Amino acid sequence: MKRLIAILTIIGCTASAQPVIEESIRLQAQAAVRNGAFPSLVIGVVQDGKSEILGFGEGSPDGRTIFEIGSVTKTFTALLLADAVERGVVKLDDPVAQLLPGFTIPKSITLLDLATQSSGLPRVPANLLPKNANDPYADYKTADLKEFLASYQLQTVPGEHYEYSNLGFGLLGEALAKKQAMPYADLLRERITAPLKMTDTMIALTPEAKGRFAQGHDANGAAASPWNFAALAGCGAVRSTASDLLLYVRAHMQPEGPLAKALASVTRSRRKTDRENATIGLAWQIEPRGGKTIVWHNGMTGGYASFAGFTADGKRGVVILTNISRDVAPLGFAALVPQEQVKFPKEISLDSKELASYAGRYRLAPSFALDVKVEGNGLVVQATGQPAIPVFASARDEFFYKVVDAQLSFKRDEHGQVNTVVLHQNGRDVPGPREAGGVVKATERKEIALDPDTLAGYVGRYELAPGFILAITTEDGKLYAQATGQQRLLLHASARDEFFLDVVDAQLSFIRENGAVKAVVLHQNGHDVHGPKQ
Repeated sequence: MKRLIAILTIIGCTASAQPVIEESIRLQAQAAVRNGAFPSLVIGVVQDGKSEILGFGEGSPDGRTIFEIGSVTKTFTALLLADAVERGVVKLDDPVAQLLPGFTIPKSITLLDLATQSSGLPRVPANLLPKNANDPYADYKTADLKEFLASYQLQTVPGEHYEYSNLGFGLLGEALAKKQAMPYADLLRERITAPLKMTDTMIALTPEAKGRFAQGHDANGAAASPWNFAALAGCGAVRSTASDLLLYVRAHMQPEGPLAKALASVTRSRRKTDRENATIGLAWQIEPRGGKTIVWHNGMTGGYASFAGFTADGKRGVVILTNISRDVAPLGFAALVPQEQVKFPKEISLDSKELASYAGRYRLAPSFALDVKVEGNGLVVQATGQPAIPVFASARDEFFYKVVDAQLSFKRDEHGQVNTVVLHQNGRDVPGPREAGGVVKATERKEIALDPDTLAGYVGRYELAPGFILAITTEDGKLYAQATGQQRLLLHASARDEFFLDVVDAQLSFIRENGAVKAVVLHQNGHDVHGPKQ
């Protein structure tokens, strides 16, 4: 059944009025929904005081449709920090340990370090081992956070290096809530959403709000579960609407009222990021684009994606929400700086023989490769140290990601054989020659069955590097491995103590002493990484 595209103007536009959202942006959004890139999409723009919201896709979404906003939550946590500073509750250079008695935290980490993604803490804690991979933060409690911080050794000096960290912002939210003696959700409501009259912005949905909550979808378009947060709420727990987020963006563009000083300060303290010409304020990314300085943040959960941004001159702001785990930042930039155009590719099908021609390993750098494998009716690609992610064909030899703004172009030699891939991302084109031999297919290895007692002997946590844990578990007679911050993967036995994965070219060898399993060795990308059992 062909998807029905609904277009609904919500605010500040009449038949005779000049639309705030340019026709080019409307057409791009409409085409992206029609081509299946997004089940539904809502765009809100404020320009020189006038606002407009358009909804596209299934369910006739509008300015009151509720979505998860993921990491845009971090800007709320940053504003809570700025507000606490303006009220004299804390100072930016306060050690976070000072706000969390009972925690073991390096005293060198300040609140400013956390808010500018330069604390030295990793992206996620090593003991984030969710019971349900579809809701990864739900069961991560304060006690787990304490446990991780008590054992973690910083790898860099706080304040010196940019490293995006969900853990850092989760910790910041926890510290601010503890200091002000109320749960994060209550602090958010009292200090931000109530003063800004953002009545549809919340963490726990009311019964009425649940009726307006869009069904999320994973990158493949399948229904996805909502994400819930416990101790790390400050990094991604907020749900909101386009109408509310336009109020929020507008407040940053023209600060006034009780939060004026805090709003004006979030871009004042800046540090470098890992991207050329870009800096970070308190959570907000700041960079030049299209002759403007823009301030922005995006977000993504297992079933939703978001973008919020505004020009530093306070003239234009943009909000984009969707109910699929696919990056909307390219469309956000195009809407914020209209001379930037974006086209979402249309997905096509390729036959199994064509897909098989791409399988292999492509070396983009001495320590970085892409492993390409056929899975089902498509390709999955695994970059070194990252989970396997599906890519989708837009043409022969051309593929795109849905979860990030990146594309792959495969190149062929004079005989028509694929010999190179080019990764297009962040304005760069990085070629990678195909390695001889490529990826060994899992089907070339013979799987054997092991008894439950043998499988139980492998269960445990193995530390492959500081802060990087491989958790081995069993369920229904099968063995699984889950690396820090990654999804759980099924293991297949090829012999006693020898296992392989079918989604990536990697193997595990378990090491015994006096008959008991004491360590594991991960064989991947030509390296053997030893991890003792904890």
